[in-house]
Amino acid sequence: MGYMKYSLYAVIFFALAAVFSSAWFGVRYFDGTVVAKPYDAALAWDRALVERERHGWAMMVDVPAPLQRGQTIVDIRFMQPDGSVAPITTAHIQVVAVHRHQERQEFVVTLEDGRFRVQPDFPYPGAWQVIATLQPETVPFTIEQNLYVVE
Repeated sequence: MGYMKYSLYAVIFFALAAVFSSAWFGVRYFDGTVVAKPYDAALAWDRALVERERHGWAMMVDVPAPLQRGQTIVDIRFMQPDGSVAPITTAHIQVVAVHRHQERQEFVVTLEDGRFRVQPDFPYPGAWQVIATLQPETVPFTIEQNLYVVE
């Protein structure tokens, strides 16, 4: 009988340890990412993907190597499948840089020689995501590219 009692205590101890450690990790490492209406957001993402594939456009981000913290100049080109520059004006584009879903910057975009120029400030090192939302004559769509900023 004593063996069963200690086995039950061990199971209860490990179950409570799992619950408390899960709660601790959840509180400590939650980055605050919550998507409102995730089903609708997923459908919008799918529509944007279909539209981007229909156009066949790609985004090329030209940055200095290595990309350093602070103010820098980033050139963005949108290429059509044949390699030519896509016919987009500054009125049709919005560029945002996101760092771990905490730091979000929107940019004023200028058009120079077929390239869109933005001047972001990367205050933190690490992974940044450049998100360009294009609004051609049809459905708007998004193209994303990841950048890495060093110290």
